[in-house]
Amino acid sequence: MSALEETTAKFPKRLVSCARRYLTDNEQILEMAQQNGLAWGQAKDVVLTTENRILFLRRHWFGGVTCQDIQWQDVNNVHVRQRIFSSNFTCHLDDGDKIVMGCLHRKQAAGLYRVCQQREQDWRERRRIRAMEEDYAKSGGFRMEMPSMSSQSLPVPNGPPTTANPRIQLDELKQLFEEGYLDEAEYQAKRAEIIERM
Repeated sequence: MSALEETTAKFPKRLVSCARRYLTDNEQILEMAQQNGLAWGQAKDVVLTTENRILFLRRHWFGGVTCQDIQWQDVNNVHVRQRIFSSNFTCHLDDGDKIVMGCLHRKQAAGLYRVCQQREQDWRERRRIRAMEEDYAKSGGFRMEMPSMSSQSLPVPNGPPTTANPRIQLDELKQLFEEGYLDEAEYQAKRAEIIERM
């Protein structure tokens, strides 16, 4: 039995079918939590997570469902407060709002929390990388990706020039610098040598 089948097997088929109506074609339910018997009313609300978002399905007494979805990039923090007979699930958003659903089954809420923590970590890392890239772009820098070669195999021109044309040499030198084979000081020194020979 797959992890997805295990997750959905814990819930009534009618509830899973209702939840799937709100998913896109490429989404799958990662975890769900349903309100327990302590929740007021007949229709029990559900929180579920997918790869892309958290969905809060609030079921109405006489049929119908209100669906509220939160994209992962908008989630600031998620926490679960376990009580004696149930758990409260709180989702804090980047804009300062929060969404709370109480009276969830404790084990289901704990499973939901585990999945949310993993997704939060993934998005924190994405935000960190994005912030670094934006800061780097603001500083006027360039991205230097070093090849995975040993330093002996780098084509750094140390010996006599391979071609007599200084303009071609300057172009080749600039290309080596842009590809990250030479640092600024090496580039400037070799450039000065070529210009001096002109």
